[in-house]
Parts: sequence; C-alpha cells; structure tokens
Amino acid sequence: MLYRFTEIDPQGPLAEQVGRKGQALVQLQRWGLPVPDGACLLTGALDAFLAHNGLSREQAPSELIAGLREGEMPPAVSAALAAFLEGREEVAWAVRSSGTREDGADASFAGLYASVLHLRGQAQVEGGIRAAWASLFGERVRAYAVARGIPPHALGLAVVLQELVDAEQAGVAFTVNPLTGADREVVIEAVRGLGEALVGGLVTPDRYRYDWWREHLLSRELGSATQAVRPVQEPPYTELIDLPGADRGAQVLSAEQVAEVAQLAVRVQALYGFPVDVEWAMRGGEVLLLQSRPITTIGQGAVEGEWTTADFKDGGVSSTVCSPLMWSLYDLVWEDSMPRYLEGVHLIAPRQGVVWGDMFYGRPYWNLSAVKDGVRRLPGFRERSFDEDLGIAVAYEGDGHVTKTTPRTLWTALKVVTALRASFKRRLAGVEALVKGWDARLVELDQVDLTAMDLATLTGWYDRLIREVYFRAESDYFNHIYDSTNFASLIKDRLAGLTPSPNTPALISGLTNLSHLRLNQDLWELSRVLYADHRAFSWWRDTPIAALREAVEGEREDHQLGRVRALLRAHGHHSTRELDLTVPRYREDPTFLLETLRELALQDAPREPRAVSEGQRAGYLAERARLLAATPLSARGTLARELDQWRELLWWREELRDLSTRMYAQVRRATCEVAGRLVEGGVLADRADAFFLTWQELVEVLRGLLPPAVAAERVARARVYYDSYRNYANPDELGQRFAKAKIPEGDVLKGVGCSGGQVTGTARVIRDIFDADRLQPGDVLITRFTDPGWTPKFALIAGVATETGGLLSHAAVISREYGIPAVLAIPGLTGRVRDGQRVTLDGDRGLVVLEDAGA
Repeated sequence: MLYRFTEIDPQGPLAEQVGRKGQALVQLQRWGLPVPDGACLLTGALDAFLAHNGLSREQAPSELIAGLREGEMPPAVSAALAAFLEGREEVAWAVRSSGTREDGADASFAGLYASVLHLRGQAQVEGGIRAAWASLFGERVRAYAVARGIPPHALGLAVVLQELVDAEQAGVAFTVNPLTGADREVVIEAVRGLGEALVGGLVTPDRYRYDWWREHLLSRELGSATQAVRPVQEPPYTELIDLPGADRGAQVLSAEQVAEVAQLAVRVQALYGFPVDVEWAMRGGEVLLLQSRPITTIGQGAVEGEWTTADFKDGGVSSTVCSPLMWSLYDLVWEDSMPRYLEGVHLIAPRQGVVWGDMFYGRPYWNLSAVKDGVRRLPGFRERSFDEDLGIAVAYEGDGHVTKTTPRTLWTALKVVTALRASFKRRLAGVEALVKGWDARLVELDQVDLTAMDLATLTGWYDRLIREVYFRAESDYFNHIYDSTNFASLIKDRLAGLTPSPNTPALISGLTNLSHLRLNQDLWELSRVLYADHRAFSWWRDTPIAALREAVEGEREDHQLGRVRALLRAHGHHSTRELDLTVPRYREDPTFLLETLRELALQDAPREPRAVSEGQRAGYLAERARLLAATPLSARGTLARELDQWRELLWWREELRDLSTRMYAQVRRATCEVAGRLVEGGVLADRADAFFLTWQELVEVLRGLLPPAVAAERVARARVYYDSYRNYANPDELGQRFAKAKIPEGDVLKGVGCSGGQVTGTARVIRDIFDADRLQPGDVLITRFTDPGWTPKFALIAGVATETGGLLSHAAVISREYGIPAVLAIPGLTGRVRDGQRVTLDGDRGLVVLEDAGA
C-alpha cells in the first residue's frame, strides 16, 4: 500500500494508483533528475480507511471529514508507514495530496487539495495523511468537480511523502511563457524560503524571463517580498517570518541561478515532450524538483498577426515536430514562391520584410495575415468562406471581413482574374512536359553513385542538388498547388450560384489512375496473389514481421518475394511520413508496407481501389450530367470546360506530389551519405545529427566553414527544441484572435463534408500513424489529420473524420477515391470522441453523430 518512488514503474500498474503528482515525481526520478526521495501511499489506502471505520463515500462530507479525523488508521497502513519511517525519525517530511484527476487538461484542481509540511515521526505523518484525505471531501473540491462535469465519487486520492527541502530559495518555472506563448522562453517566479509563500499568495515573487535558446536573461522584475515561509517544530509546522534587511528588495536569484533553473526546467520539458511548469527548491546551491505538471493553458500575446498550419499539416511538414533540415528545405521554397506568386497575379504589391513562414512549438506555420491582406482586396471576399475552404478555425462571429464591391475593388479583381486565368492556361499547357522532364531527372538522380564521390565532389553535388534541382522542382509543385487552389476558389464561386446546388465533392471524385493510389492498387493485386497461393498465404500469415523483412531483403524468390521486391522498387520512395526526412523510406525499412500487405492478404475480399475509383467516376459523370442539364445552354459549354480544367489541374497536382515525394527521397539519400562521411571524419557524433542542422549549416560543415564544436552546440540545442514539443498537441492556428476561440459542445459535431455518404461504425481514435495498426476493417478513423503516409490504411476503413483539412486535403481526396464519407475540420475532435465509441458520419452534411455519448 506504500511504495518508495524507486519501487514504482512509471508505466506499470502501480502508476495508476499514485495520482498525478506521484506519477510525475516517480517519472522525474526514473529519468535521473534531482528529486528528493519519498514514497506514495496508494489510492486504495483511503478506501481501506473508510471500510475499516465503517464509513462510506455516500455519507455527508462533514461526517466523512470527522471520521477521517477521529477514526483508526488501518493496521496495514500503519505498519507500512512504520517500516518506511524506521531509521528516519529526524527526517522532516512534506505530505502532499496526489489526486487522480488533478493537473489534467480538463481540470487542474490547483490549490484545492491539502499539503502539510515539516512533519516528523509517524504520528505527525499520519496526521498529515488524514488532512490530505479530508481535503478530498471539502466543499471546494466537490464544487470544482461538479462544475466540470466530474462526479465527486469518481475522484481518487493518493498521498505523496517526500523529504522536505529546507529551501533557501524556491519557486515555479514555466517552460513556455504562459501569457505570451513564447516557446523558447522560460518564466521563473522565485521567493526566499519555502515555496508555500508563493503558492499561497503570501508574498510577491521575483519574476525572471530567460531565453534558453540564446542563453540570455530577457528581463528581471523584483518582487516586494519582506517575508518568507520557514519550517518550525509546532503545528502548523510552518510560519511566516520577516526577512532580514539585507534580503529585502534584493533579487532572489543571480543570473547564473536563473540559467540553472531554466535549463533544468527545459530538460524536463524535453523529456516529456510538452510544455511543463515545475516547482523547484534550491538548497546549498543545488536545484531540486518538487513537482511537474503540463501547462494546460497558453496565451498567444507574443504572436503577431495570424498563423496557421492549414495545408502544411495535411501535407505532412507540420504533421509532427519538424527537423531543422526539413524546415530549411521547405522554407527555402515557401519564402520565395508564395510572395512571387501573389505578386505575379497582382494580389499583393512587392514588399520587403514579410516573413511568410515560421516555426512555433516545433512545427511550421504560414503567415495567414499576410495572405489575407492580399485576397481581401477582392470584391465579395468573405473571410468565413476563405477560412472554411482551407480548414482554418473560425474565431469570429458572422462572415468576418467582407469586401464591398466598388470601382476600385472591381478593377483589382479584373487584374487578378485576368492574371490567374493566364497562369492557369500556362500551367495546363506545360504541365505534361514538366512532369516528363522531372521524371527523367529523378531517374538520373537515382542512378548516381554517391559512394564513389570524394568529399569535395559530394559537397558540391549536395549543394547543387538542393539549391538548384530541389528548389526548382519543389517550386514547380508549389506553384501548381497555388493555381489549383485558386482555380477551385473561382469555380466554387460560380457553382454556388447554380440551382439546384451541385454536389461539389462528387464533381472532383473519380480521378482515374491517381499516382498515390497506384501503391494501393499494387498492394491489392499482390495481396490477391498471396491469398490464392496457399503456401505463400500460410507463410505470410505465420511468419513474424522481422523474419518477413529479412526474407524480402535477402535473395529468396519463393512465397512471391520477387514480386514484393518489385513493389518496393516501384514505391520505395514513399514512407509513413513523407515530409519528415528523419523517417526512412520504404526501400530502407519496408516494415509498415509489409504489415499492410499482410493485413490485405488475410482479408477475403478487400475493396479493389481501381474498381472503387471507377464507381466514383460513374458518380462524377452522373453529377456532371445533372449539373450541365440544369445550366442554361449559353453557359453550358463554359461550365463543362471549367470542370474539365479543374479536374485536370487536380490530377496533375497529384502527379507532382509524387514527384515531390521522389525528390525528398533523393534528398534523404544524399543527406544520409553526407552524414555518414561526417561521422567517419569525427565531425558529427551521430548520423541523425545531420537532420538537426539546416541544409545551409550542413554545407558549411562540409566545407569546413562551421567548426565541429559549433555544429555540435547547434545540434544539441535543436534536439532539445525538437524533443520539447514532440508530444504536444499544438494549436492549428495562432494569434490573439484564436486564443479566445472555444470548442463547441454537444453530441453532434459539425465539420466540413468533403466526401459524401453515411456510415455508422466503431470509432478508432488514432493519434499517430504508428498507432494505426489498431485499425480494423470497417472502423471509422478519428484523427487530427492525415498525410500521404496514411494512404495504404484507407483500404481498411469505412470513413474518416479529422480536426483539420478541407475539400482538397489528403484525407478528402483519398476518401472520395475510396467512396467513403469524410468529415474534416472539426475542432477538438480527438478529445470529444472515445476510442471504441459508435459514431455516425454524414459526409453530405458534414456531421459526426456520437452514440452513447454519456457512457
């Protein structure tokens, strides 16, 4: 019933019985961080006390509190305490409540549970435990729980016993500025003596802001503390004392101590992978950790303008934390192509000093404000329509900004539309030759033997690959995306005025022979071969995945292994996260692909992608015919031509996406070769370090312009930033306007219908593609977003709903080709649907209906 921190596995069954505070302390100590020793009294100890004394949680709170004060401690609890305290009679203890629901994303219970400090001996410690238990039944806790829809009887309470630190200084540290959202800034509050003076609001603390990225103290605000909390021997075991004159008005921490506290806090953040606030104490110059919890509310006061991950996330570059190498590549193209395109179609005037993309919380965002500044010059611009089309959260009432029609805006529109139509025409006229040219160039790149190059040759080749080849190819892809997006906007405006209303998703369904569906078709065909080959079927079914991979990478030809290798040669440039260069391509690690193939092979009759696509095409042709029949004859030819152009642009967009994926596979191949050379030369410690430098820094290292020691420092710093947000559910939009946006409540969730149809099934809440092996045939996929790496899994599911995305996003395109409903852009979706819950997706109306929602 009582276990020392060292006896508890943070991932084991006991961790569920020590409360959130206990879990955090156990984990911190397991990581080797400086945590005072202690133990946890499990949640079951309280139930044992109640049962031992004939008490029930159904009784009045006052009766329970009285019983906890006067009842007998169960012998098992007393014996465990006695054993733990033996030989530690002179040790002072802090007895702290550890609730099972505190410090959570939905409820913090901050300051509501009791803690008692500076207790010695079993009698005093038992008294502290009783006080902690009694606080569970206090009116403040009950009222707080009820207000948040948490039944009071569902609350559990463990108790933490921790050696008391007789602190000279103490306080809290936030690894992200909770008011401004600055993600490389630590905010520290510090007082003299025990931290209870700060937590209890008894004194005004010093406040320090420290930029851990640049190792620079940003600001220092001295408090007005004239008192401090110190431990004493008699109840209540602490007292507020007057500080000596020399300490009044003097800063609590030196600049060096601020840096030490900040660095320790950031280390905790990097280990957890999300922002935290930590309670700390300093004794004899050593910083000790007393508690750690997630920061659940982060303001955005430091974020100027509006920023979004829309399309970046669905495309993959913001699907998870982004390495410096990947962002430096992406931003190379983004910062050039976006303003150049907007200027070319007269949406913006040439301007200097605008940053079009930036990193927040380890992920790329693009400058939504700058883009809106351009498009809002057009007459009839409705901000809500713009945001909803891109899957951007709507954080305002009504339509937002609406641009009036005036002679000035009409003239702007004429110039813009004329330039856009000219751009569309050029794009469609040249795209086939463009794709053929890049395909040939990529075949050439694949045949280059990098291992035969000396370092100087490799360095020049690598620099040209990125600066010239990659840049031009990816710019072509980006510009095609811009054109296809703008064409969609123009044609949807035209369609919006038609009667009857068209089924827009159906009009862009049934795009035959899409590049990213060829892998699925080839997987399906090979799975049918395996299914029909009884010996191969049994071998694939019974062989462990590691042995399957070993066989595929060998030279055996039985069990259709030759065909599997052909599949990898054709599609080996894909990966589970295609815009994450740290992730191996399938030709390097085919595990995910082999698992997917086996899943399909074990099914009796999985849907054939080509047949489904043909069915979707029939639906498109029917909707097209219906729409054209309802269109006046004078406008029918123009509408038919524009529908064809729209579909043509979208089809070629997917071809260019596949070429982009192949280009990133080449960049990864070259980077891995470069990294290997630098490790062999003792310049980098690990091959993976190359991904934590920008491509410009990597070239400088290769040319000897960036000293290895400096490169190592940059790698270490970048790794900390990357690790700090790897488990953080970052907001999709940033800016003060979005900070006040609230997630609507209810059992009917409204999003954007992006693929028609209705289905009822079991919701499978999948946080990451590496958790996707839990998907079963017929499941409804519930996730934050998908990127191209998810494509093979669409063969299994019956429908998909995501928190982000729009009509042209990956989940929408693939769902339409598979003929399954898709509802996208539902804020907070993954937190509102339970894994295993029955849900109904209505892709026509953009609804997700939760069944048994209150269960």
